[in-house]
Amino acid sequence: MQWLIWLAVLLAAALGGELFHICRQRRELDRLSKAVEHFLLYPEDGIEETLNEGAVANLQNAFSELTAQFSLMRAASAHREEEMTHFVENIAHQIKNAATALQIQLDILQMKLKLPEEVEALKKSQLCMNRLTDEVDRVLKSSQLASGKITMVPEKIDLSEAIKECCDELSPLAEARSVELLFEPKNSICISADAFWLPQAISNIIKNAVEHTARGTAVNVIIKDCIQNIEVRIEDHGAGIPEDELPLMFERFHRGAAAKAGCGIGLSMANDIVRAHHGSIRVVNMQSGAAFTITLPVFDGIKPYLDA
Repeated sequence: MQWLIWLAVLLAAALGGELFHICRQRRELDRLSKAVEHFLLYPEDGIEETLNEGAVANLQNAFSELTAQFSLMRAASAHREEEMTHFVENIAHQIKNAATALQIQLDILQMKLKLPEEVEALKKSQLCMNRLTDEVDRVLKSSQLASGKITMVPEKIDLSEAIKECCDELSPLAEARSVELLFEPKNSICISADAFWLPQAISNIIKNAVEHTARGTAVNVIIKDCIQNIEVRIEDHGAGIPEDELPLMFERFHRGAAAKAGCGIGLSMANDIVRAHHGSIRVVNMQSGAAFTITLPVFDGIKPYLDA
């Protein structure tokens, strides 16, 4: 029993020494921070009066170490992304090859089957095949967007009309969930963007809002002209997003704790598409629900075409 007491004493001493060391480091960091802040506010005092030579060297070493760690993290992240892209594309192509072979067999069966129940069963199989093909295509396109293999082809599009079409396409989903899609189109807001991919990004964000808002509520889609850019804000009235998940919302295959059906690529695709348009997406929690804001720049200081 006595050895337990000695062990407890040694552990307490070790922990006490470690805590003392941590507290000393924290005090030194606080002192250095205050000294640097003083030097930035009052540079005329000179650095010699605020930081001694050893402290400056330590601070420089800390910055150098932090920079090196950040560079390593960026390199490792880029390497992981490259490996993931390669893996996903290989898997997607293999699945597409198998799906193509299965589709050929279904086409052969369609020519041979005569009985109504057999034809009906074949139709259901075909629907499943179409869904599988669509999902594989989405995963493959997501990977290609993330790796920059898909090039945006800009042209003049009416953003207001494009958003209206997105809302019209998603109206059956909204009605099935008793959700009202509220969007008031502007007369005309024309920008230079890819006519296929940008609406895809906006549609993915609106779809996400419809799926996560509470039943019987509304999803608001708002366009705002900010002179140098255009903002598209999508607001839902769901449970919001946990704070620890906010930085991960646009990561590929991240589905979150409250994820619905899907494999977690819709938001990442939207982010990649908007970034390819030199824009950005940010998400914040509101008092009730979450709000996604898509910001698209207006280049060369030229305002978008606005009809009166």
